[in-house]
Amino acid sequence: MMPGMKKTIFEDCKSLRNVAFDTKTPACFDSGCHDLMRLFGSTEGIVNGLKSRFDGTGLVVHKLCYYQSYQPIESLEGLRKELNGSSAGVTRDSLGMTPLHILACSVKPNIAMIKLVLEYQPQSLTTKDEWGSVPLLYAIWIDSPLEVVQLLVNSHMKEGSALDWDGMIETLCRHGVPLDISQRLLGIKQGSFQDQHIDWQKTSKELTICALVRVETFHTGRRLLPC
Repeated sequence: MMPGMKKTIFEDCKSLRNVAFDTKTPACFDSGCHDLMRLFGSTEGIVNGLKSRFDGTGLVVHKLCYYQSYQPIESLEGLRKELNGSSAGVTRDSLGMTPLHILACSVKPNIAMIKLVLEYQPQSLTTKDEWGSVPLLYAIWIDSPLEVVQLLVNSHMKEGSALDWDGMIETLCRHGVPLDISQRLLGIKQGSFQDQHIDWQKTSKELTICALVRVETFHTGRRLLPC
């Protein structure tokens, strides 16, 4: 958070998730984010949790992935070096996210870094964060390019992952995503994971809730943002 930013900058971001603060972020930061509030319990808890997001042991890779859009080439080489020299398995930050989660959330995706993380940490495909979400959900949520989504889908198919389609649809719908985002997820389910279970009755109900949430958003002017 840069000096001079209003403390209410994120107050309408009800589902802000992939965010980190530096040590200069003011303690008076106000968040209207329901997801972060449920996780940390208070505004002070949010600020402290996000300031220390990458402070734990083995989280250098997370930090490289989070800031990769500023220096993509240097970040890729740094990631390669860190993964080559690490014997640790998948680690999670204070949000429960793996490096793959962070890359999947990026609006400036680095496909080379995603491939590298998948090579060294394939188990991160099915690792859930503190909200119970896997990286693929975020790639769909922010409407990532086809190349990114297809890479994750193909990796799940290769690993034989069993995905929680009901949970993913519920998450998207309860956060009021555009209908085409939910339809993209359902298209992937039908096109690549036909044999996996989904409760179509529940899905229909969630899509109705999604429409109602979007109507509420339209009338109140409050935004619902994923990352």
